[in-house]
Amino acid sequence: MSAIFLTVMTLCEAGDHLVVSSQLYGGTVNLFRLTLPKFGIKCTFVKPRDTEGFKKAIQKNTKGIFGELVGNPGNELMNMPEIAKIAHDAGIPLIVDATYQTPYLCKPFEHGADIVVHSLTTVSYTHLRAHETRGNLVCRLVR
Repeated sequence: MSAIFLTVMTLCEAGDHLVVSSQLYGGTVNLFRLTLPKFGIKCTFVKPRDTEGFKKAIQKNTKGIFGELVGNPGNELMNMPEIAKIAHDAGIPLIVDATYQTPYLCKPFEHGADIVVHSLTTVSYTHLRAHETRGNLVCRLVR
């Protein structure tokens, strides 16, 4: 969660907007629905397979599109290459939480993602103490 929060707070400020997949891990949904509005950041939720909905939801103040390749808990697939094209045409990044797939199974940068986050707590939970949390944020260098 810290990697997602850090990403959003780096890209956004009060008055900004994000387009977000509606199929996300529960804690992530709480971040977008409950926490970010306290900072003045608004979010529009779109079903992950509704590519046209992502395009229509973009506003002048939209700073990014966020989703999971395979939404947790519904296992709905987001068309990452198409959503990446929509984001890039609008001049905004596609941010992907790839925790569910792991970097070994899916390489989001190869499908158009600009920023990828992973919960290392979820991946390596058996090696952590109860009070430890870990996140990972990886960005693609654009020249």
